Amino acid sequence: KGKERDSDYDFDNRQGEFSRSYAKLKDSTAQRASLGIGWHFLPHRIISLRPQVGYAWSETDFHAKKGYQAVSGPSVNYPSLGVPPVGSTLDGLDSRYKPTTYGPWVGFQVGLHPARWLDLKADVKYQWAKYTADANWNLRSDLQHPKSFRHSGDIQGWQVGGEAAWNITSHHAIIAGVEWSKKSLSGGKDKTYFANGNVSEIKLRRVNQESLSANLGYRFSF
Repeated sequence: KGKERDSDYDFDNRQGEFSRSYAKLKDSTAQRASLGIGWHFLPHRIISLRPQVGYAWSETDFHAKKGYQAVSGPSVNYPSLGVPPVGSTLDGLDSRYKPTTYGPWVGFQVGLHPARWLDLKADVKYQWAKYTADANWNLRSDLQHPKSFRHSGDIQGWQVGGEAAWNITSHHAIIAGVEWSKKSLSGGKDKTYFANGNVSEIKLRRVNQESLSANLGYRFSF
């Protein structure tokens, strides 16, 4: 569940907003996979240090429905673009934005073992990744479908996490954790595919990704 805001501007740096709509994110999905290897730099009964390297992939599919128009005005650069009036519902809205990132990361993990029944760990990672995002703006008759535009470029940033494990037995544990991630892209490309067959390419000034998550689970060690 979530909420999406879509704003259009006539000028750089988000100036001259002539359209703004909101929509509900329904049936959206997120997937992630990461593979890494580490070395116990300082193994100890109480504390352990572990440099790590790995590779990660993630994909999110934002699916926007049930939209309504919040800001509407004439556009200086696109005078022929029909903007719905304020308060109108966007009937038939079924837009999608699907960003994918993949690339290597390096990190460092600190583990604490204050008791046999408790394990604590904290890790920090830095990732360099390729970023691609395909979009389908289904209500825009001037754009192609199912791919209306594509964003691409190189993205990089940090991921910080912590986890606690309550060891029920030597092989079974209940785990709880929290993770924060922030990545940014600058200097990418925005390629738009028009319904008449034309394709335009402009600079993608910036993409920002930030997330905060918590997890609760069960772990079996063998």
